[in-house]
Formats: sequence, C-alpha cells, structure tokens
Amino acid sequence: MGAGWSKRAFAHGRASSALADRVLQIPFLPHWRVPEFLRGCLAVCCLEQDFPIGVHAPIIPLEVLTSGTCLVGATEVIRKLPSFGQLPHGYSCVAIEDVNDIEVLSERLAAIAQDPQTVAAVGARGRAFAREQQRGTDFPLRLVRILESAAARKRAPARVADSAGADHPRFSLTQLVAAAIADNDRGETAAPGQPADDLPWARQVLAALERGMADDAARWRPLVQAVRIEIAVAVAEDEATGPAADPLFRLRLKRWAMQPGAVAGLVPIRDAQIRIVEFDYDISGFLGAQTIAAFPAIAEPRRSYIVAFGGAEGERRDPLLVDELTVRILRLSDGTRTAMEIAGALIGDGDPSAGDDSIAWIEDLFLLGLLSLQDSRAEPRVEVKASSS
Repeated sequence: MGAGWSKRAFAHGRASSALADRVLQIPFLPHWRVPEFLRGCLAVCCLEQDFPIGVHAPIIPLEVLTSGTCLVGATEVIRKLPSFGQLPHGYSCVAIEDVNDIEVLSERLAAIAQDPQTVAAVGARGRAFAREQQRGTDFPLRLVRILESAAARKRAPARVADSAGADHPRFSLTQLVAAAIADNDRGETAAPGQPADDLPWARQVLAALERGMADDAARWRPLVQAVRIEIAVAVAEDEATGPAADPLFRLRLKRWAMQPGAVAGLVPIRDAQIRIVEFDYDISGFLGAQTIAAFPAIAEPRRSYIVAFGGAEGERRDPLLVDELTVRILRLSDGTRTAMEIAGALIGDGDPSAGDDSIAWIEDLFLLGLLSLQDSRAEPRVEVKASSS
C-alpha cells in the first residue's frame, strides 16, 4: 500500500538484503480488495510502534481480525483497539512487546509458519472478537440515511445521542433513595446532602433508612436493601483496588499460542482484583432500576452474587451479576486445578450438567477477564470474600 519514498526505500532494502528472492511486492491494491488479500495470508503483521501521535488508531488491525487472519501486532497497536482486554496474546492475536527485538519477532513468525492449525484457531478467535465489537454498530446505517437524504435533497435526520458509554456512578440506587426520603415528613429519616461516590455518605443514608424501618419495616425494606447492595459492592471494590495485571498477557503458555481444545488441560487462576459479594436475597430486581417504583416490593430470599472489580488508575468496571455455578468455578480457580479437574469437582458436587459445558464457561470467564489461564500449577492463595445481607 506504500508509495513515494516508502516504496523506494522498501525496494532498496529488499534488493540489499539476502531476502530479495523471498519477498513478493505487489502493485497498488484498491481498498475494496484488501479483505480478499488479507484472507489469503497465513498471518498479517501490524508492527507500528512509537508513533508520535497518541490518538492515531490504525484500522488495519481490526480489518485483519475481521478477515479471520492471525494478527501479529505491536502491543501499542493492539492496545488502541476497543476492548483489547478481550483479545489476549496467544489466544486471539500475537502481541509483540518490542518490534525492534528481532530475535523474538523471528521466533514468533517461525512458530506461526510451522503451526498452521493453531494459526487458524487464533485467527478464528480473533474474528469472533471483531464480530462482537461490530455488533450493534450503526455507522453503516447512518451512511445509508445520509445518502438517502442527499438523493431526496432533504436534510439528514439528527443522530440520537449515544448513552451506552455513560458513566454509572457507584451509588446510583442510593441517589434515588436519598431523593425519595429527602421530602419525607419525618425529619429523623432525612438523608444528608450527597458527595459524589462517597461511601460514608451512603452509610449515612442507610442509617437514616434504618431509623425509619423501626416504624414501618415493609415500606422501608426495599430501600434499605438497595442501599446495602451498593455499599457492599463499594466496600469490595475498595478492598480489591491495587496494581492490575496486564489483561493482554493473561494467557501464560510455554508455546507461542493456545491450540484448539487446550482449555481443559490449562490451569485457571481467579483475577486478584475481583471480589465475590454474596447476598441472602435476590438482588437482580434492583440492578439497573431507574426509579424507586422499579424496586421489588419483596426480594425473594435466596443466594445471589455480584463480582466486584478493583479499580486501577481511577478506572472503574461495573459490577457483574453472576450465578452460583460461576461463583463455584471462581472459587475453585486458585491455580491448583486444571479446567478439567474443576469440571470434575462440579460433577462430584452433584452437578451432572457440568463437564464440557463448564470448560466452555471457564473459557468465557477467561475472555471476560475474571480468570487467567496457564499451563502450570500455582501455589493456592487465600480467598477474600465480601458478604452482605
């Protein structure tokens, strides 16, 4: 795709090296034939590093992934992809930390050339990632609407603002509750003013609610439960905060990439920055509620669980509602068992539906960033568990 000085420099370098008879330089390729070219490659290198413009985000890596071809990319390029944490090195791409380390780069490319079956698996996983990233993307439809409006000589319709990326404060339910009780005629239940994302303030709101429960427990119970949920999650998040592991390198193998069907023999390890928060009532009806009226009047008494994530460098990941099977897998993922052994333990606990389904779910939990995978066992570590009722 190069032209001008870059084309001449490439031709000069090829002629002056010992690789002249091993390099094919094709003529200019129209952009609509790029996917066709990419699909014909065993792997494609995108090795841009130390680019002087930080916001520059090349589109070619995503095109490579979408084509189902194995991406060999500089970590600088890969980290510019959306949700790159779900694109682990050795699983759905090959990440090169320093493209100037010729020895490492040569070893990786040699391994790729000698292992086409694994290369195909890495490419397929990369394509699944790219397809998921494109799901719900509306820019092609926007272009169609613009062209239709232009053809009809009409003004293009205004675009509705996208709220998908809006921040979700830690105490959104508590804010609803505080607003609801602020006008209450009983002065002793009135909540204080709210500092943003402040745990002591949320505890003051809870204390005000608990005073109100003394007279009318049925009325105040859903509000109390909602606030308790957010306080328990916030406490767990604060406990889990610390240096984060690199999500790009959470697959630790002796070989260059994960072979098809290898998950069963790998050892899952729960991420050190997650906490399991356990409740004795069903919290699902509270999560995402936009009004007090949406709170369940009576929460079903049963175990429910949230995974809370420790923040790193001021970033926060929304907590995740999980089921009991997921919790059991996470608790067993202490680095002492393979995925197959964890599935066997679940079956031994009286869950005959485990087995292959559990191994597939372990792989999904790995992609969600709750687990890392490695090919050697680790020393077990003590679990820290938060609990609330």
